Amino acid sequence: MVKRYMQDVEAGRLEKGKGSVLAQLAGVAGRLYEAEAKLRELFEARAVEVELKVEEQRNLVERLEQLEELLASQNGRRSSWGA
Repeated sequence: MVKRYMQDVEAGRLEKGKGSVLAQLAGVAGRLYEAEAKLRELFEARAVEVELKVEEQRNLVERLEQLEELLASQNGRRSSWGA
């Protein structure tokens, strides 16, 4: 895109000032695209991290419930913590 602006300026089809502004805007658009891509990547990584933490919590709850059941069966009574 910038190359086309340069060619248009050189050929006289585009004023130098306008070509310069268009090239600057193209650069800004490119950096914005990169920033958006990094932000999407960050959100995706965060979503995976949260999903893993949720799964870990579920596993811990399951293990705790199993331990409570085992303790209750050994004591002959149910834990007051259970549902």
